[in-house]
Amino acid sequence: MPRLITAWMLASLLTGCGAPLSNRLLEEDVLFRASLPAPEDVATTAPEDEADGARDLGERAQLVKTTKAVSSLYNGIVWSLLGVVDSVVQSTPSRREDDRRVWGPFAGRKAGTSSILVVQRAQEGVFSYSIDGAAVPRWAADEDTEWVPIMTGTFTRGDSLREGEGQFVLDAAAWGIIDSRFDGGAGQLAVAHTRRGEAVALDVVVAGWLTERHGELDASYRFRRSAAGDGFFEYDTVDEVVGNGGEPESYIVRARWTPGRAGRGDFLLRGLGDGAPGAECWDEDLGRTWWSFDPPGTEFDQLEGVETDCVIAFEQPGDPAPEIGAE
Repeated sequence: MPRLITAWMLASLLTGCGAPLSNRLLEEDVLFRASLPAPEDVATTAPEDEADGARDLGERAQLVKTTKAVSSLYNGIVWSLLGVVDSVVQSTPSRREDDRRVWGPFAGRKAGTSSILVVQRAQEGVFSYSIDGAAVPRWAADEDTEWVPIMTGTFTRGDSLREGEGQFVLDAAAWGIIDSRFDGGAGQLAVAHTRRGEAVALDVVVAGWLTERHGELDASYRFRRSAAGDGFFEYDTVDEVVGNGGEPESYIVRARWTPGRAGRGDFLLRGLGDGAPGAECWDEDLGRTWWSFDPPGTEFDQLEGVETDCVIAFEQPGDPAPEIGAE
């Protein structure tokens, strides 16, 4: 949910530790909060698909379901931590300095652990932050505690509190210090995010990610949403997109859709020379209108429908992602 400044928050911020706070400090608390990525600001979306079914012409498009699954996996990882952060920063900072705010220590999800959030202002509108964890109870954390960075990032504010450009890195092993769901985790997830008005751009790299909760993952994602609601999502996935009865295989998928949900996905099945190309289009009801798969030779060719029924033209997977405007 978007962050809101509630009445009780205003009261607590104004009173602090018993001494009145100036309006400047109150306003600056908000600036420090806004430098942190809210879950909804770094989430991907996909055309809605609430029905399972065959992949025949007119049924639910396979790439709609695949895109939704990949989007849900990424969002689940990021929201697991950012949801906690979003809740923490609704409270009054534990410590204020001219260009620094500290929240915590607060208890981790794992017993006997704690976390701390520090936000620094390098210059006007430019912030850095770190969420750190330690294997000590919240009440025992002090200046000698050895904090381990779980998530570090930067943010440069744009024309409004929600607009700007930032980046952050999540470390799965460090996350495991405070959250038993990530015990024995490894790898990192890096996100670059931009918001201009209602337009959003996300570029994600997942390297060596391994957790019991999410399995093994090495992938890159590029997501764009225009102010008008057009969607773009290019991603790596291991799946059974073609549906030839074999094991899941490695693909790069470039999916795009209109505000009305009709769209197209172009893909490459890796491992066959330069890759075996394919494509699928769907209508506003997410039903397949065209399907093509063209591997080397002719034995495994697949074709359904006609390409003229597509509302979006071909794009080569791996080409540059679209720019977002300042709408």
